[in-house]
Amino acid sequence: MEMALTGRRAAAFGLGRSGLASARFLHAHGAEVTAFDEGPPERFAEALAELDALGIPGLTGVSGWSALPQLDILVVSPGVPVNHPLLQAARQAGVEVIGEIELAYRFCRAPLVAVTGTNGKGSTTTILGSMLQAAGLRTVVAGNIGTPLVSVVEDDWQVVVAEVSSFQLETVVHFRPWAAILLNITPDHLDRHADFASCVAAKQRLFMNQESGDLAVLNLDDPVVAGLRPVVRAQVLGVSARSAVGAGYVQESGLLTVRLPGQEPVVVCERSDLPLRADHYVVDALCAGVVAVAAGCDQVAMRAGIRSWRPAEHLLTEVAVIGGVRFIDDSKATNPTAASADLDTLQEPFWVIAGGLNKGLDLSGFADKLAASARGVFLIGEAASEIAKHLGGRIPMTQCANIETAVQAAYAAAGPGETVILAPACASFDQFQSQAERGERFTAAVRALQP
Repeated sequence: MEMALTGRRAAAFGLGRSGLASARFLHAHGAEVTAFDEGPPERFAEALAELDALGIPGLTGVSGWSALPQLDILVVSPGVPVNHPLLQAARQAGVEVIGEIELAYRFCRAPLVAVTGTNGKGSTTTILGSMLQAAGLRTVVAGNIGTPLVSVVEDDWQVVVAEVSSFQLETVVHFRPWAAILLNITPDHLDRHADFASCVAAKQRLFMNQESGDLAVLNLDDPVVAGLRPVVRAQVLGVSARSAVGAGYVQESGLLTVRLPGQEPVVVCERSDLPLRADHYVVDALCAGVVAVAAGCDQVAMRAGIRSWRPAEHLLTEVAVIGGVRFIDDSKATNPTAASADLDTLQEPFWVIAGGLNKGLDLSGFADKLAASARGVFLIGEAASEIAKHLGGRIPMTQCANIETAVQAAYAAAGPGETVILAPACASFDQFQSQAERGERFTAAVRALQP
């Protein structure tokens, strides 16, 4: 359902990747566009130069509604809270306020698959994309994973697969995916969401416009996700790594299998085909497999897709083995649930580098996991003292000034046949620009150990 943009007065709030993509899209469709941000001009030099080249006014340091021209449409980047005063003023002025993925949806020409969850959404999105591409379908993977959805939706695709975050879902209006995957919901981003109930409500918006002809793929191993089943209007297809209760399950022989209603079972792959074999990655592959079968993929294509798939950078990435010590970068584990689950994939004795910026989450369970399974822990960032308090001296722990000293201390403690893993359980923004930068700094510090 395209929206008329020619001649309309539009603005993009945010000068990051999503905001710039929205501004370019609005401009290309004939809108009178302004792009703005609250931050200082020196922070957005490249963005402002790009906007100037396109003839789009770029404003920085915007602190009030009066600084903006009259508007018909305001497209919001996901980093902007939905209760931001500027958005409240826009709504009161009768301006249509939507997010970037809502704008993209209204121009999307292909069936859309949307994937969300606290953890695993990036893996599931890319696994599904790999399966569909192996089947010969023109498929693009976009959204929260990196490429803004609005920058690709009008190209000649047969399937669009989008990773979407709870922040993005807060600003959808008509967004209606043909297939929607919800992996899990655990407390996260409580510095942004008022409470856990708000987290659940945001994720649930994934299904709000679906109808009976659409698909809702739910991870039944997550009790919160399973509890949403009665409120979903789409056809629910459950997935479980623990029992054969749904459309996606694991046979006793280890075969990941999809059984859609009224169809014969289809084997997705063997469990041993997965490069990451913990249960949560099995669920990711099963969810992807359910949608792939519904899209017409056969066993050969799905298995080829799984075998060619590679995890994202900074997700259980082996960096090096030095002096018999294996180093693993898991910087993407930015909450305690993800970090604890990834520690379960390790078979050998391990030491952990953890800490960073806590997002209002309870770190006591993560500390219990460390105490029960790690040889010792090296703590960094603002949450170091908090984790140390929860550990209470149950295992050796060292508070380190930065990631470089943590790597050096961990290497000195670990022995041959053991692993040092960066599994922060926290966000990175206290010491780094992103979790990617944190992983890169970890990698550089590890490689500096090599003789």
